[in-house]
Amino acid sequence: MPRNPKAHLLELQKAARYLLQKADGVSLDEYLNSEDLRFVVERNFIHIGEVMAQLRREFPEVALQFADADRIVDFRNFIIHRYWDVDDQAVWLTLTTKVAPLLYEVEQILLKQ
Repeated sequence: MPRNPKAHLLELQKAARYLLQKADGVSLDEYLNSEDLRFVVERNFIHIGEVMAQLRREFPEVALQFADADRIVDFRNFIIHRYWDVDDQAVWLTLTTKVAPLLYEVEQILLKQ
């Protein structure tokens, strides 16, 4: 049985909040020197990308409300399928510049649900 769009949105919200909480007060150098933190961040980006892929398949009208839906899924695919090329600094930049706007989008869409 397919999930409803709100369940997917809540998953996105949870993962985005978690990423922001993990990055709070952490410097790039600390991130680069923490294998555990890098794994946690990548795992949550994979989760976000998978949830967005499911939204695109099951509820395209919801996915279309996200400015970067395709890029989010592409980022997930890159981390999974080209893991040896993942640039930790690029991941950090994505975390520190893209996750808060994503969370805002999620919360705005949730208000409409």
